[in-house]
Amino acid sequence: VYQEAVRLKTELPDSEVEKEVTRLMQQRKLSPEELEKQLTQEGMDMKSLREQIRKGLLRQRLLSSMVARKIILNRDDIAKYYEEHKESFKSISEVRMAIIVYPPNINAETVAQRIKSGKLSFEEAVRQYSIDPATKSHNGAMPPAPWKDMSPEWRTRISAMKPGDLSDIFIIPHDQFQIRAQIKLLERVGDGKVLSLAEATPEIEATLREPLLKARFAEYAQWLRGRALIDIKGF
Repeated sequence: VYQEAVRLKTELPDSEVEKEVTRLMQQRKLSPEELEKQLTQEGMDMKSLREQIRKGLLRQRLLSSMVARKIILNRDDIAKYYEEHKESFKSISEVRMAIIVYPPNINAETVAQRIKSGKLSFEEAVRQYSIDPATKSHNGAMPPAPWKDMSPEWRTRISAMKPGDLSDIFIIPHDQFQIRAQIKLLERVGDGKVLSLAEATPEIEATLREPLLKARFAEYAQWLRGRALIDIKGF
């Protein structure tokens, strides 16, 4: 996906990368100096973090233009979903989550299946496997995240969840390898007011679009693989 974004000369202003860096510091309640110290502990620096974020944003932008825009939702289906789930659409000010960041040498799918089956609790999995030092000592708990500051990707992921739910495994971009992660939704914090249909529509669209996105992305990814150039070194 990243190769295709480069081929199509997908543009991404530096300000978007800096905005994401700022959001990351606010989410983790870190100063620039504290963030750099944490990155050093993880074997990274600010330059590699910015490059990692840039690659992730480029992938999101390409997928948004090539996949998401081609999915059209029926307004009647949105209204029907709203009526059936009206009580769940209460205004949100912030979200509390826990995260497990899997090491690259662990089969994340196997651990996730053990959590799902009840053989291993999410908190135990965090203590045993997570490589995120900022959250590991807190059973994976992250600082409360303001809903208005969350990226569309995270809003989409969380909108389809209710407290106690685990997300699917998703990828956190990294220069050297793919890092897999999962989140557990702990709480949605708000004033309890039920949103109107118009206010709830973006969240409903995210929920209804998710399975359609997965199917469309699978088709698009297969097409990309069919035309990708792969350089195998050492032969």
